[in-house]
Amino acid sequence: RRTGYTETFLGRRRYLPEINGRDGVGRGHAERAAINTPIQGGAADIVMMAMLKLRGEERIRRLGWRMVMQIHDEIILEG
Repeated sequence: RRTGYTETFLGRRRYLPEINGRDGVGRGHAERAAINTPIQGGAADIVMMAMLKLRGEERIRRLGWRMVMQIHDEIILEG
């Protein structure tokens, strides 16, 4: 409530202007988002770090593996 935003594991910010509002419904939504964003956003940050690390990994490419897709908290490789 002090800053009007919440942060993920890697420091990405989600601004929540409704968190200090008078509308109870909007404030409740912002409060839930303030709790959820660090958890869910942090998981997304970790998956993104893993994808970037895999992309630059020469050993994976030499073995014939490649990243096919990412779904939620999974990275699908094919090789």
